Amino acid sequence: MHYVLNPPNNIRVRINSDEKLTVFVQGMRFIDDENLEVAGWIDILDSKIIKRAHLPRIYLRGCLLYVTEFLEYDHKPDAVCIDCKFTLNKNNPSTPTA
Repeated sequence: MHYVLNPPNNIRVRINSDEKLTVFVQGMRFIDDENLEVAGWIDILDSKIIKRAHLPRIYLRGCLLYVTEFLEYDHKPDAVCIDCKFTLNKNNPSTPTA
């Protein structure tokens, strides 16, 4: 069963130790028992931050979640934002699972 959540207006994704990326949230849902999918938009300049990130992560309601997949969608050249969709999981994506 997929649950649709009442999402916050925006969330801050920590990128490396000194940068944060703001995602303006349009929707959020569980896609399975372990993965939370978020849809929204980011500033065009923030697109460069996520591409150089190592283990982007957020604290959502006191729980540490890692970004395991991040997708950007086409935007118009004169646009000021980029649509995006990403998946969050409590497991560190760089840790191999046995």
